[in-house]
Amino acid sequence: SLCARAFRSALRQAATDTKAIAGNPFFDKYEQKLKEALKKKAELEANSKAKESSTTTNTAHGNPAQVGSAPAPAVKNLNEQTHHKKQEQHQQQQASLPIHTPPPVAKKTDKQRLQGPAGQRSLDSVMKTDLLSGLPAEEITRIWREHHLAQDCLAAVIASDAYTRIRNVAKQYPLFVLPLPRDSGYEMFLTEFLNDVWAITSVLEYKTHGPNARPLVTLVHYPELAESKGLVLMRGEVDLDRLPIAQAQLLVNQLQLFYNGPENMRALVATFNSKPAEFDHAAVIAAVEQLGQPRPPTSS
Repeated sequence: SLCARAFRSALRQAATDTKAIAGNPFFDKYEQKLKEALKKKAELEANSKAKESSTTTNTAHGNPAQVGSAPAPAVKNLNEQTHHKKQEQHQQQQASLPIHTPPPVAKKTDKQRLQGPAGQRSLDSVMKTDLLSGLPAEEITRIWREHHLAQDCLAAVIASDAYTRIRNVAKQYPLFVLPLPRDSGYEMFLTEFLNDVWAITSVLEYKTHGPNARPLVTLVHYPELAESKGLVLMRGEVDLDRLPIAQAQLLVNQLQLFYNGPENMRALVATFNSKPAEFDHAAVIAAVEQLGQPRPPTSS
C-alpha cells in the first residue's frame, strides 16, 4: 500500500539519522560515563606500558620483534570511541532537541519491510523522553517546533483529544482525496492512513504505479505523550523535488479539516470510503473554496 512505502522511507531515515547526543544540551547526562571511560583508558595504557617495559627486559627469552607491536584490544577500542565522539562533537551544532543516535538497522528485504509498522520510529528514538517527564506541555511544544524551524519538513503539536477524534475517523475511513489549486484548476491528491502514519501522493502517481506509488508527503504521529502531557507530536517528510513545502502544508491543513472539521466535510470522507459511487469530487473542491481558498484563474 501507499503507507507501506512510507514505512520503508521511515526505516531508511532511522538507519541514516546521525544526530549526536553529544551535541545537545542534555549531554551532561552522559558526561560522567565518558569521564569513566577516559579514566579506564588511562589505566589500561599505563598497564600496557608497564607490561611492555617488563617484556623488553626479557627479550632474550622471546621474540623482540613482537614486543609492543600493537596496543591492547581494549585500549584500541577506547581510542576509536574517543576519536569518534570528538568528531561528532565537532560536526554537530548546538541542538535544541534531545536527539538520539539510533542503533544500526539491519538490512531487510522488501517483504520484511512491508510487515506492519516496523519502519515507524518510536518517539524515544527521536527524543530522550525520560528527560521530558518534568517539562510542562508548553515547553515540549516550544522545543519540538523550534527544532524543526530550520529543517525542510513539516512539524506540528496536536492536542491529544483532537488527534483521538482524527485517528478514530481515519481508522474507519483511511482513504480520501484532496484538491490542490493549480493554474488551470485543481490537481487531486490521494491520502491513506495506517498506524499513525499518513501518506499523501498525487492521484496521477497512484493511477500510474498503483500500490507502488511513491508518497509525496509522509506524516508520522507520535502519541507517546498523549496521556501524560495531552500532546501528540507530528513530523512530516516532504519530497521537495516534486512538491514545495508550502503546498504540502496546504494539503495537511485540508486533511485536518476534512477529518476533524465541519460535519459536511467529514460526511464527504465517509461517502468516499463507504459509497464511492455517490462521491462527487466537485463537492470536495466546493468545500475547500468555502473555507476562503480562491479558485486559481483558468488559463486562456
